[in-house]
Amino acid sequence: MSQVMVVEVPQWQGSGSATAERLVEGAGLLAAMVPDAVRHRIEVGEGDTPAALAATAGKARTVIGDVREGFVVTVGGDCGVELAPVSAAIDGTASASPSSGSTRMGTSTLLRRLPPALSTG
Repeated sequence: MSQVMVVEVPQWQGSGSATAERLVEGAGLLAAMVPDAVRHRIEVGEGDTPAALAATAGKARTVIGDVREGFVVTVGGDCGVELAPVSAAIDGTASASPSSGSTRMGTSTLLRRLPPALSTG
């Protein structure tokens, strides 16, 4: 099996929950559920500000973007952590021509680059 990297992003900023800081612990618990994985924990900034969110997303995007082989699982606190893997995937495919390969289907869907036969509109 390919190497698995778990990118733990304990981001609590951006959550509307009164107990948002508990998402930090949740991210750690989720990361621990993937056995035998290389773990990389992203340190989040202080405060609930757009600058803190941007810094966290930038760190995660850099780590994810540097992965050239294997499988990446991103786990987090707040649901905003999914932006980094999607952004890294888009950057990795934006200059490539669309293919019919299923490995790029998710990104192609987000970019609306599906072959016409598979397009929903």
